[in-house]
Amino acid sequence: MITLFSQITSCQNIQKKEIQPKKFNSEDLELYDLINDVKSIKLIHIDEHIAGINSSQIYKGQYMGIVDTIKITFNKKGNIIKSSIMRYSIKNMLPNNPAVRHDKVLLDSTFNKHGFEDNFFDYKKYIDSNRRLKISDKYINYSYNEIGDCILIKYKEEYNSRNKEDGYSYFQYEYDDKNNWIKRTIYYNEDKKEIREQTIREITYY
Repeated sequence: MITLFSQITSCQNIQKKEIQPKKFNSEDLELYDLINDVKSIKLIHIDEHIAGINSSQIYKGQYMGIVDTIKITFNKKGNIIKSSIMRYSIKNMLPNNPAVRHDKVLLDSTFNKHGFEDNFFDYKKYIDSNRRLKISDKYINYSYNEIGDCILIKYKEEYNSRNKEDGYSYFQYEYDDKNNWIKRTIYYNEDKKEIREQTIREITYY
């Protein structure tokens, strides 16, 4: 009984401990949410959303989902020295239309280290002015795991009257031995049956 009580007390103390934000060796490593001495990363980002919401000349809203392949090389100071980012469609919404019959189409590419607006990670958005992890802001409540990665984004009810399901994003991670995540899956809701997006990373170190 004494042992059990000690374990419970220990767990309670761990839960009360404030989780610290990650520490990065450079701004470029922070940009891609990478800790320790990373040499290179190959990243596959799969987004099930419809590409081309803006009905641009490239997308025209005809492709269901996108896959980004990102390859980044860093020097020993953690600065990006080489980058390549390619964006492809996942599948065609109009398979019988000869003008858009290909299931995998190159939609865009860039060598800008920030990538496309919707695929860089921007860990800074989770940190407040006191260099602590945000618990909440005007619209959102946040939860984190012990490593400092966000595991739940929940919109406050007063800002989420339109669609309750879209008010949640649940994050699930797999890690390497350096505590960098190598697989991140984001789900729409708590049962974790419907995937919103998934990112797989291959990381090498100095």
